Amino acid sequence: MDEEDPHRNRVGRLIWRGGFALTAAEKKFGGFSGLAISADGDVLTMVSDAGLWMRARPLLDGRGNFRGLESAAIGRLRGPDGSLLLRNHDRYAESVDILPDGLLVSFEQRHRPWLYRGRDNPLFYRPREIPAPPILSRAHPNQGIEAIVRLADGKLVALAEGFPLGAGDLLGWVRNNDRPDGTWREFTYRRHRLYRPTGATLLPNGDVLLLERRFTWLGGFAARLATLKAADIKPGATLEARPLAEFDSAPLAENFEGLAAYRGPGGRTFVYMMSDDNFNILQRTLLVMFELVD
Repeated sequence: MDEEDPHRNRVGRLIWRGGFALTAAEKKFGGFSGLAISADGDVLTMVSDAGLWMRARPLLDGRGNFRGLESAAIGRLRGPDGSLLLRNHDRYAESVDILPDGLLVSFEQRHRPWLYRGRDNPLFYRPREIPAPPILSRAHPNQGIEAIVRLADGKLVALAEGFPLGAGDLLGWVRNNDRPDGTWREFTYRRHRLYRPTGATLLPNGDVLLLERRFTWLGGFAARLATLKAADIKPGATLEARPLAEFDSAPLAENFEGLAAYRGPGGRTFVYMMSDDNFNILQRTLLVMFELVD
């Protein structure tokens, strides 16, 4: 992980398990902002700013190290009418999470979450639109929902990159799917320095793991992982995440936006992170894996 010291393989509570810079012949490959993994760890699902999805099987060695991908497939997301998402303001997928009945994808530009349902690969099918928090209609095109995750009790939690509140805090929402009106209720998320949320995933213990990004023209990109107690996520709450690790230097100083976690063999927790290259030749599409330890 450290190009000058290959024996340095730990950051905070994370142990390095492998990673790669991904490339493909597909013209629109890149821009991956959302990442999810099946409960058994066998299928990774990615969605991109260009309206693409990619699914692949991660290859692990006998020690649980990440050695590559196989059986990769790539395609275009569809809209509720079955047509492919080709226009910029329609196809800007930012996050993906696995629900019992499919895959939940949230979009920016035209802010909305869509639920893709179907067997095998739900992204082959037409989605059903889920009502978004009404205030999102006033959001900047690039400052909508960056992270969305389903809690163990079925509630949906969403965090926006924009909507700054007092002292630089951000707005988040929680939605109880058991309520007939499906109302999103607000909470406050307290930012850490210049970091903003870009991804979220559910940990095996039921808490939420957050991925956050920082960018400055002088320092470039940095990323931070932190946790939220699921029991603390309530309407009206003010939440502050507990830090796990920070990536602010080479080789992992990139625009990380995708995050996924699962419980692997022996009860170990593995975490994948993926970077969005912004279709910029100076950036990379990185897919990296860590083991989360106590």
